[in-house]
Amino acid sequence: MIRLKVNNYIFDNWLNVKVTRSLAAISGKFEISYTSNIDDPINPTDYLSNDDLCTLLFKDKPLITGYIDEISNSLDESSISFDITGRDKTGDLVDSANTNNNRSFKNVSLKFMAETLASPFGINVSGKSNKSNSIINNISLQQNETIWESISKLAKYQGVLAYPDHDGGIIFSDVASSVVTSLKQGENISSINFTQKDSEKFQTYRVYVNVGSPKNKHKKEIAEVIDNSVKRPRVKQVPITKSITLNEAKERAKWEMAKQIAKAFSLSIELPSWEYEDGKIWEINTLVNIDYPVFKLKGDFLIEETNFIFDENGFKTELKLVIKDAYNPTEERNSSKIGEEMSV
Repeated sequence: MIRLKVNNYIFDNWLNVKVTRSLAAISGKFEISYTSNIDDPINPTDYLSNDDLCTLLFKDKPLITGYIDEISNSLDESSISFDITGRDKTGDLVDSANTNNNRSFKNVSLKFMAETLASPFGINVSGKSNKSNSIINNISLQQNETIWESISKLAKYQGVLAYPDHDGGIIFSDVASSVVTSLKQGENISSINFTQKDSEKFQTYRVYVNVGSPKNKHKKEIAEVIDNSVKRPRVKQVPITKSITLNEAKERAKWEMAKQIAKAFSLSIELPSWEYEDGKIWEINTLVNIDYPVFKLKGDFLIEETNFIFDENGFKTELKLVIKDAYNPTEERNSSKIGEEMSV
């Protein structure tokens, strides 16, 4: 059921598996392990090595396509064990410095720039959001950035989500808008953990922009957004590392507010399967309806992270969820509710 495909070989019968995918990280990762009798003539590590291209499959559908990062072996008197970890292809974009000779792009889209930077790694880019195909007049890349830092920063300015697909590529998408299923207390939720931290939120998010001229080099303007659910005058100044326009600064402030709102609210749910209705696997950037009366949780939430786990206890999924507007940047956020009853 869970298989690793590498070098035209298929390996299965894993004892422990964990697969993580997240909206907060462009590269998903996997950890798998196996223990066998010391006399077992078949050792998968004889057929694979670090940096091998691989695909981890569940019911013959890809979960992650990327490379093996690490192989660890251990041995005792009666058994041999090994652990394999790896990441999506996009992990190379996270690690690698941006050495593209073209340090600026003019009149191109976010998708085009990302394709240009990712193509040497054989990484495909899918532009599901119209905003990822919008033409941008001028894009400047910084010398000290990694490839992913260059792409991610622009995606935030454009108000676009960027996350990995199952084939080692990048998806640019809008935030999900339709609910795919419902999760209810006493029915399909094994356990739940719910935390709120107001220390992560601010009333005002502010970006200073240099709009100076030869006559007034130090003139600055302020781009700011407001979270009216925060009653105290807490201000977060957002640092910038390049020259940007006032509109770009406004988008950057919006994303900062969205990020802090997401950090302030933590909802984790454990489910007894990797799948839901009709054999569909749980996906990030998916809306689910939660009804958990004991915590007065009722409403739609966005799946920010999935952790697929298989061990001696069988299959389970851990979902990390955020309020549905956490990745929808807005200039002003009114005091809102979690679902219908609990204020954030």
